[in-house]
Amino acid sequence: MPNKRCPVCNHTMQHLFTCKVLQRHDADYSHCSKCELIQTINPHWLDEAYSNAITSHDIGLLDRNIKYSKALTPLLYNTFGTQGKYLDTAGGYGVFTRLMRDTGFEFEHTDKYCENLFAKHFEATRSHYDAITAFEVMEHVTDPIEFMKTDILPHTPKFVIFSTLTYSGPPPSNDWWYYAFDTGQHISFYTKTTLTKIAQALGYSYHSLRGQLHLFAPIEHSTANLHKAFSHGLFNIKEARIRKKMKRIKLKKRDAEFVKTH
Repeated sequence: MPNKRCPVCNHTMQHLFTCKVLQRHDADYSHCSKCELIQTINPHWLDEAYSNAITSHDIGLLDRNIKYSKALTPLLYNTFGTQGKYLDTAGGYGVFTRLMRDTGFEFEHTDKYCENLFAKHFEATRSHYDAITAFEVMEHVTDPIEFMKTDILPHTPKFVIFSTLTYSGPPPSNDWWYYAFDTGQHISFYTKTTLTKIAQALGYSYHSLRGQLHLFAPIEHSTANLHKAFSHGLFNIKEARIRKKMKRIKLKKRDAEFVKTH
């Protein structure tokens, strides 16, 4: 089988293993020894895998969105205050956008493949956003740098915040649950080294926030202030107090009134 070129660093990738996805398609997985990307070769089954945009296996969807909405509240408030404009790209049913708007953050939603159920009337309208989120997306793309250049960078965000489960050390064996062979939707897997390489290629710096959360920020942005804003707030204002402050904006009430007339 021909060796594949890594879409992140253009290094020659080496065959890692072959497994069946969707219980019937043979899938070859390759590993890049330079940037540590793991990726499938020629994922020809994707149309079948996305017959439903969100797999029924994703039972953590609601919990994940609630957790991320709480985690990002201090970072966004202490960086952009009450005036920030945000986009959740590949946002699925619109759950995260709705949660953040309920808190008081002006989020909009976009997803090319999934019906927007919870953030109708708040689809993407702006050319610029202060921050863009992309949760559980990076493991679905064949070319992460091209995805960023096409779907995110045209909006000139200061922050790109995303989630994906990284591995460390040698490539995980084929019993790693995150390969998700049964769904066929996960095709790219990263380490922090991979994500650093991607950020550098895009002119950003990479920061690991907490757990599966990652952030690309301008290279000149203060790492100390960034982590302080995320963990405690630049003014030591924690998540619960911020939510109380944000509710004074009454965005949820304005949204309810807007939806009634549209």
